[in-house]
Amino acid sequence: MVTITHLVSSRSGNDQNLYVTPSAVTFSANRHALLAITGWVASGTSNEPIVTGGGVSTWTPYRTYVRGLSRLTIFYGLTGSSPTPSQLTFDFSGQTQDSCSWSVSEVDGAVMTGVNGVDAFVQYIDGQTGANINAFSLTLTNPFFGDNSLTVGAFSVGASRTTVATSPSVLLGSTNGAGNSTALATCYSATTTVAAEFTGTNSSWSAIAFELRGSGDTPEPIVQQSAFATRNFNGRLQ
Repeated sequence: MVTITHLVSSRSGNDQNLYVTPSAVTFSANRHALLAITGWVASGTSNEPIVTGGGVSTWTPYRTYVRGLSRLTIFYGLTGSSPTPSQLTFDFSGQTQDSCSWSVSEVDGAVMTGVNGVDAFVQYIDGQTGANINAFSLTLTNPFFGDNSLTVGAFSVGASRTTVATSPSVLLGSTNGAGNSTALATCYSATTTVAAEFTGTNSSWSAIAFELRGSGDTPEPIVQQSAFATRNFNGRLQ
């Protein structure tokens, strides 16, 4: 059975090209580390950050989604047998961000095989809404979804919002937007759907949902198209 534990969520509204978590992040041994992170720029396209720290030797980007001036990215890694607690660093390669929001969790019970544990990631779906929307959900329409699997979601919405998960999702962590920073919420569900809503003026959303395979599940390769995105077995992008 896959289980997920939230460790920390936070944000910075400072104009910087490199952000560091205020304190060290402590991962358990032999877990998948997960990070959802958003950057927001004044103009152009936000860079995908380079992530280091937390005792994770390699942070690998799984999926990234750009909406206007913001970018939402999911990273993963393996914690190893004895992770050293340390701060996480998010390096935007010299590009100044107006803000950065992040949410960190760890996963137990997922398959550990593949490069950096990639075999745990069965498939994803992502997308965005138009303006004036206060709730959003994503559903894996034809998932493998074995008995041990779990759906995880990350939702990003414009500034000055308070974001929460809604049924059937369970909230992991959230940051409230302010100024130019995006609000970010992470959640999970034992079903194929993750959902969130926010309080405040209606705005537009971007989101990524993905399925994590439990150690007792053996999926068939899946490659599908949807109105939102291509979903691929093991996260191999097309």
